[in-house]
Amino acid sequence: MLLGRLRIRARLALLVNIPMIALVVLAIATTLNLTADAGRANDTAAAVRKARVVSTLVRALQEERLKSVGLLLGKTTRGDLMLAQADTDEAAAVVTRQGVLDVNAVVPDMPLRVMRTGLTAGAATPPQVITYYGTLTLAMIDAIRLIDAVDADTEQGRQVVALDAVMRANEGFGMLLASMAAASSTGILPVYVNGLAALQPAAARMVQYLSPEQLQLYGRVVATFDVRLGKDFAIRLLRDPGSALINVQEPPAFFDLVMFTGAGRVAE
Repeated sequence: MLLGRLRIRARLALLVNIPMIALVVLAIATTLNLTADAGRANDTAAAVRKARVVSTLVRALQEERLKSVGLLLGKTTRGDLMLAQADTDEAAAVVTRQGVLDVNAVVPDMPLRVMRTGLTAGAATPPQVITYYGTLTLAMIDAIRLIDAVDADTEQGRQVVALDAVMRANEGFGMLLASMAAASSTGILPVYVNGLAALQPAAARMVQYLSPEQLQLYGRVVATFDVRLGKDFAIRLLRDPGSALINVQEPPAFFDLVMFTGAGRVAE
C-alpha cells in the first residue's frame, strides 16, 4: 500500500517537474536570446556612432581630393585647398580624440605629408591624387565594420547595411566626379574604372536595403546630376558608363563637381 502511494507521488512529482524544467529551460533560452539581442544592439549602436564621426572625416578627404585635383588643373586656388586640408586635419583629430578609431593605424600616412608635399612641388598627377585619397576613404569605411556589427535580417540591421552602401556609393561617385574633372589627364581611365568598381555593388545594395522613402530621397539627389549632365545620367552611368560619359551634354564646370560631391552627403 505504502509502495503504491510512493509510486503515485513519484508520478505526480514527475508530472509537475517536467513542465517546471521546461519553463526553466525556456527562461534560460529566452534570457540568452535577449542577452544576445542586447549585445547585437550595443554593437550596432557603437558601429553607427563610429560611422557618424568617421563619415565627417571621409567627406573631408573627398573634398580635399577634389580640391587637390582642381589645384593641379588650375581650377581652384591654393587657399581653397588649404582650407580643405585644415578640415581634414580637424576631422581626423576628432576621430582620434573620441577614440572612435586609431586613425594612424588605419592609415599610416594620415597626416598626408607625402601627398601634400607632392602637390606643393607639382610632382603629383590627378590619377595619383584620386587613387591615393580613394584608398584612404575606403580604408576608413572598412575600419568601421558596419556590416559585421549587425543582423541584416532585422529592420535595424537593414538600415545599417544601407548606410554602409550609401557611404560606399558616395565614395564611388566622388572618384568618378574627380575623374571627370581630370578627364583629359593621361592615365585617368583606370581610375574611372576603379570608381565604378566601388560604386556599382554599393548601388545594388542601396536598392536592396533602403526603404522606399530613402530611395525617393536618393532619387532627388540623383536628379541634381540629371539637370546638369543630361536626363537619367546617373542611371546610364551604372548601366553603360562609356556611353554615359560620351553623351554628357558638356563637360561640367569644376564648381558643379564640387556641388555634386556634396549632394550625395545629404542622403547619407
